[in-house]
Amino acid sequence: MAISEELKRIYASAPTDSYYVETLSLAHPVFENGISYFTNLNGGWVGNLEGGGQAAYQYLPFVTLPPASADEAALTLQVALDNSSRALMETLENMSTTPQQPIEVVYRIYIGSSAGASPILQNDPPLKLWVSSVLATQDAVNFSATTANLRDLPFPRQLYTTALYPGLER
Repeated sequence: MAISEELKRIYASAPTDSYYVETLSLAHPVFENGISYFTNLNGGWVGNLEGGGQAAYQYLPFVTLPPASADEAALTLQVALDNSSRALMETLENMSTTPQQPIEVVYRIYIGSSAGASPILQNDPPLKLWVSSVLATQDAVNFSATTANLRDLPFPRQLYTTALYPGLER
């Protein structure tokens, strides 16, 4: 994943006048309004979205291990969410009732400043992946998000059933 020179500077030197904010958007029909926004910035945060508009991010301690490079064959984002509330576990359990609906993950990085300027999105377009595996323990929820895996799609893509094609029934 390519990062800007300013973000490299912040990663390397941790200046006092600017900082970075990592955010995750998890989309699935089980979530209220379809999407939940999380940030690792204490107290929550409001950020601009790439298509215009804003999102109110809730505080949820997490750590990410972004993909090393866009040149790799498969982009994989590793995420560990602190299991600080039972609400996340209950939501994950509700998601297991619709396994055919994947969880979409959008990873955004912003740069903010202590001067009060509007935060700037660093990865535009943001990294958009789908959850491929989840491991939940009492302490944390870990998941891997990857690009669409074409090997998991059925072939032929459309299933020929008697409901769609009554002439197949004998």
